[in-house]
Amino acid sequence: MRVKIDNAEFSRRQELLLQEIAQTAIAIVEGAGVPSKRRRDVVETITFQITAIIDGSRVMDGGELRPYLTFADNDERTRLVATEGGSYMHELAHKVIAELIDPKSQRR
Repeated sequence: MRVKIDNAEFSRRQELLLQEIAQTAIAIVEGAGVPSKRRRDVVETITFQITAIIDGSRVMDGGELRPYLTFADNDERTRLVATEGGSYMHELAHKVIAELIDPKSQRR
């Protein structure tokens, strides 16, 4: 297995993954009938917490569980794309959700 450090490509893929997670949370929250005035808060909480777990920024199992996100660069998953320092999706969660829920507010 080969790991390629490519910060720009990793960031691009990480944001796509974050968008998928957020869109899934939006669909689940809407399908569950959460009142519209609470949806954004609920989606942000779910998305932030899940991405914090994936990023390894949340202490789990007394600090013994430390995920490190990479992306497969081929179908066989023998080549991976990584970044120095690990993922940071949780830091982008609120911005991405704002863009997905109210894209017009981001154009100001």
